[in-house]
Amino acid sequence: MIIDLKSADKIPSQAHRAIAEKLREKIKPPCKKILLIYPQQVSEQDFFKDIAQRGRYSVYPPYGCGVLARNLTQRGYQADILDLNFEVLSAAQKEYFKYSFWRDVLNRKLGLFKPDLVGISCMFSMTHDVMLDIVREIRQFDSHLPIICGGVHMTDSKKLALESCLEIDFMGIYECDRSFPDLIDFVNGKLSAECLTQIATLIDGLYVALENRTTPTVQDISAIPLYNDLPIGDYSDFGQVGAFKFLSRHRKVSSVLSKRGCRAHCSFCTVPSLNGPGVRIREEQHVIEEIKILYYQYGVRHIVWLDDDLLNNSQRVIALFKAIADLKLDLTWDASNGLIAAAIKEDVLDAMIASGCVGFYLGIESGNPQRLRDIHKPGTVENFRKCKIIADKYPQLFIKGFLMVGFPDETLSQLLDTVNLGLELQLDWYSIQILNPLPSTEIYDSMVERGLIQDVLNTNKSGYVYGPNGRQRLREEREKLTALDFFNLFGTGNLEEPLKHEQLGDLLFLMDYKINYEAIFAITRLEKLRNKDMFLRDICERIAPESPMAQLFYGITRKRLGDDTEASRRATVVRKLLNESAYWQKRFEALDLYPFIERIN
Repeated sequence: MIIDLKSADKIPSQAHRAIAEKLREKIKPPCKKILLIYPQQVSEQDFFKDIAQRGRYSVYPPYGCGVLARNLTQRGYQADILDLNFEVLSAAQKEYFKYSFWRDVLNRKLGLFKPDLVGISCMFSMTHDVMLDIVREIRQFDSHLPIICGGVHMTDSKKLALESCLEIDFMGIYECDRSFPDLIDFVNGKLSAECLTQIATLIDGLYVALENRTTPTVQDISAIPLYNDLPIGDYSDFGQVGAFKFLSRHRKVSSVLSKRGCRAHCSFCTVPSLNGPGVRIREEQHVIEEIKILYYQYGVRHIVWLDDDLLNNSQRVIALFKAIADLKLDLTWDASNGLIAAAIKEDVLDAMIASGCVGFYLGIESGNPQRLRDIHKPGTVENFRKCKIIADKYPQLFIKGFLMVGFPDETLSQLLDTVNLGLELQLDWYSIQILNPLPSTEIYDSMVERGLIQDVLNTNKSGYVYGPNGRQRLREEREKLTALDFFNLFGTGNLEEPLKHEQLGDLLFLMDYKINYEAIFAITRLEKLRNKDMFLRDICERIAPESPMAQLFYGITRKRLGDDTEASRRATVVRKLLNESAYWQKRFEALDLYPFIERIN
């Protein structure tokens, strides 16, 4: 029978037959041993050893791989995990380090474990090329070893991602907690081809996919991750898990998930595409048991919630936090993903603090009401203001805010609304990112339709959040001797003219300065000043010691807190850094910061 592959992705019976035939051809039964690989999160090209040695890169435990390993094991298979991100970051702490050593680690694991199938997780566009390097290294080891790749990035890009690497045999899309074990069961003759879902492949150069979902049940997602011999308790020694490392100093950190999905439908977010509509809540006893395992088995003393909508269903949330508090553990936690401001209530915050909360992010994005409506943000400016009134009653919490710039047609006036709201809310810090339109999102489709971007594979390696690593650091290095002109665009730009893409980097820098640094001068509450001081210390010692602006303002907070000796020491550091960088000299001149050096001396 001839199958019309051009329409195979539209006719389930044809697609099932075509994919089933390729599965039987590529994966020979018995398929019992599955190796799950979590790639490095920074490519060799963008990797800086000094940043790694300061623990600046993310080193989250491979949570999704752990859950999948548990579900595979429960079906009678042997699953193991190779975390190449942890391998690279832990090795980078040694005097002799060569990034490419990961190839030796991979080959050694393949040789010892002898998998029947390899699954690779690719969560972000930044790791696309790293994933391809891993695939090609596996092919060098064994050209016939079947490879399936999955994760958020693969789900977003689907056809484009698969066509970028012909060495990949199959691609798992959406959540694969059930669909991947089902695939293994099919290969081993335990299920029929009709049970195959959420899988794509290339057949004769044509994209064929089964996009019908097998959504994981509450029981599936309640599975406690199986990490095997991964040293989960040591992860935070070699990088950061979450965004509050400065609050969890000298405490072992790991991550936990209490629910999947999000009630919101923000136009720039891929969560609805990956997880589908609605929120699924894990069974409380499994979350508690997972926390106890992390605490007693791995020595973890601080957890980071991975939830995209942690405070969904306040009654259940308060009950969970009470159950954690009742454990009476020496445990703290943070929420490094943005919380929905409207969900912040006093009874919720009371339960959060009683269970160990020390900080969280708020998802704000914009201070312009029309922009918030355009992106379907669940929060409003009024929500954010009400949240501030409540949060001000809890000065022991360190609260950060997510902001975003570079929306289509965004004007300087709208951007200034965001700046002014940030100043009004007076959160302890703001992380700012330039919009990175991701495939499968509403804003991406709209921008493609308008011709603002092309529908091509996104392998953007730029850091999503403004900071010292990645492209931002490269620019600072490039402009050390001769820097491009820098102007305070807030005072010279046309308020109603759409922002130009080439302006976004400097505008983001100005936003960062205005709401994170200059705002220090207006702080009157001692708790707020101490919070700024604490985070600035972390920037100066770990995140970006090469930033004279951070060093200057840490000197300012030290001076205001009565530490004249440290303030004077920072002034000396600022002068040294400025002498070495034309990039920073331009910015200190434009922002008139030089006089402040003498004031802290």
